[in-house]
Amino acid sequence: MYLVQRARVLYALDRFDAAIEASAAALHAMPGSRLALLTSAAAQAALGDLAGANQRVRDVLAHSTSLRLSAPMLAPYFARDPQRRQQWLERLRAAGMPD
Repeated sequence: MYLVQRARVLYALDRFDAAIEASAAALHAMPGSRLALLTSAAAQAALGDLAGANQRVRDVLAHSTSLRLSAPMLAPYFARDPQRRQQWLERLRAAGMPD
């Protein structure tokens, strides 16, 4: 879980390339981690790689078909920073994550 949190912190620091790398490390340790995939997707979208971001979203939805941005498990993500949370949600929407 540490690696997922590391990716999240790097994303919050706008270090998107590093967040993608940390997400990849988290996925290596925990294949299929939804939070690692979503963090990577948002970071890829931030860098303009919507095709890569969409692939990550499809990877999430392949294992969690009912997961939506409104899911309670995602509520804590950037909850203390509403602007960053909104930006994160917008990037995931752009990547194809359903509401």
